[in-house]
Amino acid sequence: MKQEISVVMPCYNEEKSLGFCIDEIREACSNPEIIVVDNNSTDRSSEVAKKKGAKCVFEIKRGYGSAYLTGIKYIIKDFVIMADCDGSYDFNDIPKFLSELKNNDLVVGYRTNRNLLPVLNRFGGWIINKLLRLKGLNIKESCTGFIGMKRDKLLSLNLKKQGMEFSSELLVKAKENGLKIKEIDINFRQRTGKSKLKIFRDGWRHIKYLIF
Repeated sequence: MKQEISVVMPCYNEEKSLGFCIDEIREACSNPEIIVVDNNSTDRSSEVAKKKGAKCVFEIKRGYGSAYLTGIKYIIKDFVIMADCDGSYDFNDIPKFLSELKNNDLVVGYRTNRNLLPVLNRFGGWIINKLLRLKGLNIKESCTGFIGMKRDKLLSLNLKKQGMEFSSELLVKAKENGLKIKEIDINFRQRTGKSKLKIFRDGWRHIKYLIF
């Protein structure tokens, strides 16, 4: 498969890890389009992105989904990687995603070394997984921050959610639209810096979307 790939990364105050992530992406694949969505950062994230040669766009409305919805508008290549830029994901796994996208529309990364995740994160993920199974989605991890998609399939989903529930919406709509979904094992590392995730607030966003 020719690696015509766009990588979209939402970014809120990740200056310490962003440069490393951009370098690792370029090592993993040839000529990627790298889109960093600065989600109203107060640090030097945008400066780092520009210095490293990434396309830096801005979304002032805070939200995981808001950042992705903005970044998606700028994608120009056929295959898309969507991932966090906190240093926790190993972008050397990108070729595995591209390989699986030969025969699938959506590839979801499963973090195998679960012990690195806080207990509350694991428990919340377990609840969300159960709710997704009620919608016919039999995957091991719903809250992954590392996925791959075909661009045309991603755009066809007409995603709307602006918060963390964006990831649940993506999975549910992919299933409803008959997309072929594949889950693969990925490497996972301790993130750089402090997590921006609000366990109870963000978990409730997922649950509310899936129930109501």
